[in-house]
Amino acid sequence: MDPVTAEQLVYELGSVNAQCIYVPVEKLVPGQVLAGGEFDHHVITSRPYPMPGPDHTVALPVRHLHGGQNVKTYIGQGSDVAVYRSRMGQPTGTLVPVVPPCVIPEAPAKGDRIVLQHHRADALGVNRFHLSDGSEWSSVAAHVVHGRVRRTVRQFEDASMRAIVSAPNARGWYVYLPAGHTPHLYIDGRPVPARTARQLYEGDTLLVPGGGRLLVEKRTPRGSGASTLSLRVLKPSRHQWWHLTWASRNGDVITHKDSGQGTLYACEPRPAELLSAAELYPGDTVIAAWGTPYTNVATVDEVWRQPVRAAMHVHSTTTDGQHVRTQTGFDNRYILLHRTAPDYSVPVDRSALARYAF
Repeated sequence: MDPVTAEQLVYELGSVNAQCIYVPVEKLVPGQVLAGGEFDHHVITSRPYPMPGPDHTVALPVRHLHGGQNVKTYIGQGSDVAVYRSRMGQPTGTLVPVVPPCVIPEAPAKGDRIVLQHHRADALGVNRFHLSDGSEWSSVAAHVVHGRVRRTVRQFEDASMRAIVSAPNARGWYVYLPAGHTPHLYIDGRPVPARTARQLYEGDTLLVPGGGRLLVEKRTPRGSGASTLSLRVLKPSRHQWWHLTWASRNGDVITHKDSGQGTLYACEPRPAELLSAAELYPGDTVIAAWGTPYTNVATVDEVWRQPVRAAMHVHSTTTDGQHVRTQTGFDNRYILLHRTAPDYSVPVDRSALARYAF
């Protein structure tokens, strides 16, 4: 069957009558989508390959259709695998968004958090997180039962937490949030600022996977830190029946009750929060290149202006250790997540240095 577009594939797979076929694992190709099982709706991103050893297994690289981290599932050689009949072409990072892996530092600080974002969720916001006390991790989940908030807490050793984060996860992906940093989440593969309900203002825009956008029209405080949000749909998500998409038309109004337990909501940055490269300092942690397909979370290593030209050069390191060099203008495309206390005894020379003239 000929490949279809990503939008058409999402639409067809949203039907309960989506057709499935069985294909030998060795003959699977990129663009096919697993049907059923733990990795349902995961897209095959590259051809399967045999694993060494006596187990006779095949590694199958996949990524969720809604976007997420690259993972592998392991299947016995010669097995038939259920896939949906409809498939896409080559699943690029634009069509099937990629989220970078979660990296736990060698010495987590007290107050650091790891949040779990689900590929598909039936509620707005993210409220499942692990909290570090500097040596151990606590899993904290808030649930509303009969109108009352109940919290479930579990303890994890650091080694166990690292194993959880690095293991293939069919439910979603993990994001590391250092203490003292403005939180961020990932929407459609892009890092975006995140706020609690109490940090939201009227006029803020919440972001929902699948291109959804919700306008905060009103926030009404309730007892015990809880809030009620009145949200208007500016653009519905293309993912049916998930992430509040039962509000499927522009202009629909949603009433959402926040428990007051620190649930995070992905947001568009406010205009005043966007900075140019000329306003950055070494050591800043930023969401870089906002509004572009290659936006990322990174720590600034160096920043300087090129002679004569209105161009800034930014060297940075992403959260997963990649070194990035960017030449940019003075557009406001950076969102500050954290700034260390500057050493004013060592002024930053933003004029061009001869060794950088090129």
